[in-house]
Amino acid sequence: MSLTAEKSASILGFWMRVVAFSMFFALIAVVMPSSWLVTAVKILIPEAEVTILTQYLSRCLSMFYFMVGGLLWIFGGNVKKYATCIRFAAYCYLLPCTIGLTWMLIGRFTGNIPSSIFANCIMIDLSCGIAMAVSVIFLLAKANVTKTKNPQ
Repeated sequence: MSLTAEKSASILGFWMRVVAFSMFFALIAVVMPSSWLVTAVKILIPEAEVTILTQYLSRCLSMFYFMVGGLLWIFGGNVKKYATCIRFAAYCYLLPCTIGLTWMLIGRFTGNIPSSIFANCIMIDLSCGIAMAVSVIFLLAKANVTKTKNPQ
């Protein structure tokens, strides 16, 4: 099966929408009751204290994640028009996720980061971020999208 430029662009648009849709679930964490948030934090980090700052930061981060999903949804609607934005977003995922995963693995092997559900969730999330970015960069390259002066 040959991956043509048009097919790659179509797959990339669909993939961007799938990733964006999964990010929309972060909106639940923005509006969930505080008791749910406390329970989630206690499951992930039993010794952590849940203060108003913890709640504020977790809700803000979830809202940011939701908004990034909205941008990816828009970008997935017109891959050719938003190719530069898609490329930038993919590298914005690839670089920090690679650095973060490397740091986490070094910390785990040296014993500086203890094994926990929270640490494992972070490493899985970073790995998924790398896989998503690499797949988007690959599909964008296969789509053969070039810069135009006036995209339509």
